[in-house]
Amino acid sequence: MKENLRFPQIFLSVLLCLALVAMDHLAQNPSKPSNTPPKQAKELLRKAQEVYKDQPQEALRLLHQVPDPNKLPEKLRGEYYLIKAKSYQVQNKSQLCITQALKAEEILTRTNDSSGLMSCYIVKGNAYYRLLALTASAESYLQGMQLARKLGRKDAINAVTLNLGNIYAQQKDWSNANRYYQEALTQYKAENEPSMISYVYNNLGVIDEMTGQFSSALSNYNKALKIDIDSKDTLAISSDLCNISEI
Repeated sequence: MKENLRFPQIFLSVLLCLALVAMDHLAQNPSKPSNTPPKQAKELLRKAQEVYKDQPQEALRLLHQVPDPNKLPEKLRGEYYLIKAKSYQVQNKSQLCITQALKAEEILTRTNDSSGLMSCYIVKGNAYYRLLALTASAESYLQGMQLARKLGRKDAINAVTLNLGNIYAQQKDWSNANRYYQEALTQYKAENEPSMISYVYNNLGVIDEMTGQFSSALSNYNKALKIDIDSKDTLAISSDLCNISEI
């Protein structure tokens, strides 16, 4: 039996989460005309939102040009801190990301901005995960998932589901890990994403192996192997064969 879990890093699913929060949130939540900030500030926020994924440093430079974020209307102030948190997340500056996300969360809660809060919780979940604060990460993801369900955001639900499986697996909470991986498996099958289906089968196989269900583990590893052979993914095939050889 394996002494240590060798689950793939959450990097891929974190990228999925980054894609979720890349929406043009400014366009979705326009401020009221009576609270419109200077045109320059609004334009800086818009540009920062557009570039933070690929150019986080440029996004931060743009945000730092806002004369006084505390004078922005609350909705835009929440946007300001959320974009800043996302920019730090891209740079893997997790503690700075969390600090800005908490500021955004406080404001977005007051303004009842469900979409912004969903993004905020997911960003926090990613940052806490990188700091190995797994319990805090799971709590943030669950808050994000709750809002995603209310908003009908299937993309957010999918990514967070996989992340929760990864967290519970690392905590050796096999029941919850299996639950969220099974949900993720259903989602990826519906979307016909072979690489992700294989990924989940392998993780389910590890859970089975760690809990002494070797026959089920072998079945899951073989399912992953078949998918990877069909996809001609040589690296994945090598990993699958290694897993199978250890049963």
